[in-house]
Amino acid sequence: MAASRAVAKFWHHSRLTFNAANSPSYKSMYGITLMYDGWSGTTKSSLINFLVFCDRQVFYHKSVDASNHIHNHQYILQLME
Repeated sequence: MAASRAVAKFWHHSRLTFNAANSPSYKSMYGITLMYDGWSGTTKSSLINFLVFCDRQVFYHKSVDASNHIHNHQYILQLME
């Protein structure tokens, strides 16, 4: 578990792009899943959270204010770069 937390902190503090996890060697070595979740509040603001799942734990990576954007696959991919 300590290794998983260390990997997640490394990703977060190094500001690595999510594309790095597409490397076959990284996936087989660490077995991580990148996730995002978005919602709109009562004030019409829209947030997207990015999370990392590793070793049966979820780690927060970042949040993005997406209020002025259409939430389609192109926008989500742009945020992951």
